[in-house]
Amino acid sequence: MADDDITSFAPGALPPGAIPIGPDTGDAMPFAPSAVDLPPPAPANPPNLLERAWRSVADVPATVWRDITQPPAVAPELKDVPTSSPFFAGVAHGAREAIDQAAEKLTLGGEAVFGKGLVSKLPGYRSAEDIRADIAQRRTAYEAVPQYDAGSTGASIGRGVGAGLTLGGPLMKVGGLVAGGISRLGGAVVPGAMRGLEYLSGAAEAAPGASLPARLATRGASLSSQGAVTGGAIAGVQADPDKPILPQVAQGAGEGAIAAPVVGSAISAATYPARAALGQLPNMVHRGVVDLADRFVNQYGIRLDPTQLTTNPTYKLMTDQAGKMPLSGVGNRVAEARLQWQQALGREMGEAAPDGITHDLMNTAARRIGGTMDTIAARTTIQRDPALLNDMVHIVSDIPRFGLTEAQLTPVRAQFRNVLGAFQQGNGRISGEAYQNLTQTGGPLDAVISSTDPTVAAFGLRIRHALDDAFQRSAAPGDQAALQQARYQYRVMKTVQPLVEQRGPTGDIEPNNLLKRVVAQSHAFDPSTRGVAYTGGGPLGDLAYGGQIFFGRPAESGTAARSWVTAGLLGGGLATAMEHPTVPAATLTALLANRAAQKAMRSPAVGGSMIENTLQPPGPFVQQATPYVLPGLLNPYEARPRATR
Repeated sequence: MADDDITSFAPGALPPGAIPIGPDTGDAMPFAPSAVDLPPPAPANPPNLLERAWRSVADVPATVWRDITQPPAVAPELKDVPTSSPFFAGVAHGAREAIDQAAEKLTLGGEAVFGKGLVSKLPGYRSAEDIRADIAQRRTAYEAVPQYDAGSTGASIGRGVGAGLTLGGPLMKVGGLVAGGISRLGGAVVPGAMRGLEYLSGAAEAAPGASLPARLATRGASLSSQGAVTGGAIAGVQADPDKPILPQVAQGAGEGAIAAPVVGSAISAATYPARAALGQLPNMVHRGVVDLADRFVNQYGIRLDPTQLTTNPTYKLMTDQAGKMPLSGVGNRVAEARLQWQQALGREMGEAAPDGITHDLMNTAARRIGGTMDTIAARTTIQRDPALLNDMVHIVSDIPRFGLTEAQLTPVRAQFRNVLGAFQQGNGRISGEAYQNLTQTGGPLDAVISSTDPTVAAFGLRIRHALDDAFQRSAAPGDQAALQQARYQYRVMKTVQPLVEQRGPTGDIEPNNLLKRVVAQSHAFDPSTRGVAYTGGGPLGDLAYGGQIFFGRPAESGTAARSWVTAGLLGGGLATAMEHPTVPAATLTALLANRAAQKAMRSPAVGGSMIENTLQPPGPFVQQATPYVLPGLLNPYEARPRATR
């Protein structure tokens, strides 16, 4: 166009491609070139790792929230175009670009190994040049959309998240396969191979008992090693193929070695409360009770509240103390678990116990167990076999060793005469009815067992055990299992009997006292080296120990912690509410939010996670997070700022 043609345009008539600069079309330069006609700015030195990290951190308070939640202002002609968050648009773009970059490197590798002619015949083949052109085209199209605000902090973080989510999983999987192969092939041949793998995986720990500086040094070196491997792998995927690959990989490895310990630890600390609330920390349950807790949940059906499982202070503050707030909705959860514990104890007696261990339940159990034993006894003849004689001989031989006095010996000698006399009258056998007469409640043998003299009672119990064992051996094969079960249920019933006498109307027996009764009964019924101290006591021992551990501890008042929570949730109290009427509504909202949080954090799934992550610790969180974080932090792509109009 000639210079004198400029004046031929009337205001409001602009040539194609021109945009107005001033408030009307009569301003100077009425057809200034548009943004797409501007030459690209001169390339600047890309920011280094520390600059990128500082930029992200420094902009977070004021910029990120706006970038993520509010789309930027758009031109009038774009008012009807659907807007999108810069963060989520960045996630999508970062993920797609990471996939394309990986595809490009796979294509280049395949062409280098097998030759381009062979690789090009594969279905779906696209050359590295075509993939690179697509990357550039998508990047240009992405940056051209004003709503995506590609140069903003939110968009940059989104691209990093997208790249991390895309590359992190494959990096972890490939690393695991390589480590597994090395451990199988070289672990036994190459000295220190396994220790080296621990360092490269980020999971190396100092030797037990090492000093704090040694533990920190080992941890940092391990994370740095993992970061170097991850950073180098990321750089290899994202490298510019027009430049030498090795220097780019070396730079990525160096940046990863520096960034992994710092950034990974920061992320671990920032996410610690959330991971604690969801039971995702390792060893949240004491190692000594985790197996018992697992049996409580999975074997006995007792859905323990997570607060009963862990002593983690962060979790305790968020649940145990906040759970005492109004409207928390957790008041009955521990009580429900305690009732399930009572019901599990009732099942050991063969009863359902819907209301706990009540007087009625004990009466029902006694009739049923007694009926079973009476039925079997009616069709059983007890034999005076060698085992019975051997048991009786051992009892007699222990009398001198314990030094029984004449007053102690008299009732014990009388029971020997009763038992041996009954067998002698029956020619080496007694009927089931005779057995019941000898062992019935309130009979002579029971009186000896109930003696206030512990030595006399112990010898009476040994005589009773010898008779019971002879009854068990003499029962028909089809009755032996039922008889053994009835005897066990009878023992459980007699164990809890004194506790029901104390708390029977409520059905809620005292957990600490149950353990005392189980230990006492073990001393009375079990051989000296087969009691609770040696075997754990089986299911009854589990319920006794677990009852004390999970239900027997006194409740924490938590006054100081609860005051802090109250202050945070309820604010300044009545005076503030009267001065600012919106405070009650905000308080109610906070309490309802706390109720929802308590429901989530105290769910059985969280308790299950606590147990699982103690039985099989997931490893350091930093080790798992690093492959997902570094792709975004080390991503060299920096979007050009949009040209202002």
